Amino acid sequence: MPAKSKAQQRLMATALHNPSKVKNKEVLKMAKKQLKEYAETKTEDLPEKKSNNAIADMREEAYRKQAEAHKKKSSYSAKSLKKVFNRRKELLESIK
Repeated sequence: MPAKSKAQQRLMATALHNPSKVKNKEVLKMAKKQLKEYAETKTEDLPEKKSNNAIADMREEAYRKQAEAHKKKSSYSAKSLKKVFNRRKELLESIK
């Protein structure tokens, strides 16, 4: 299972390689195989810290996609990303 944030990836890597520095003892109870899977996650597209606010997460994801599109000069446009963001926002509001 891949890490969901850079902070989680760092925590798992620390637990795997230097367990004495980990304050969260629950993490140390995890299997080494699980720790390794989390620690090996590529952090390039991960947020620094996972937010509890779903709308903020979607906004961050949309901005990240827009930046990637600009970097790669792909077919993503700001308009299409805005549509995706608005659809997800409507879905979240309908769930509430």
